[in-house]
Amino acid sequence: MRRGRLHVLGAGGAGTTTLARAVADHWSVAHADADDYFWELSHRPYVEKRPVEDRVALMTAVLPGRGAWDVDA
Repeated sequence: MRRGRLHVLGAGGAGTTTLARAVADHWSVAHADADDYFWELSHRPYVEKRPVEDRVALMTAVLPGRGAWDVDA
């Protein structure tokens, strides 16, 4: 089977991370949780957005430019 790129979207708590991780494991590809890149680590989670340039740099470092991967958001 040809592997591609998948972006799983859904509301918080809907199971997007669980589904995306299962697909990534099945496809043997990299998985990334968009929350890890979108939000700054802080004492109050999910409040401070990371600057766009930083998000792009972090995700570029993790996800291959070519090849298969999946992301959940």
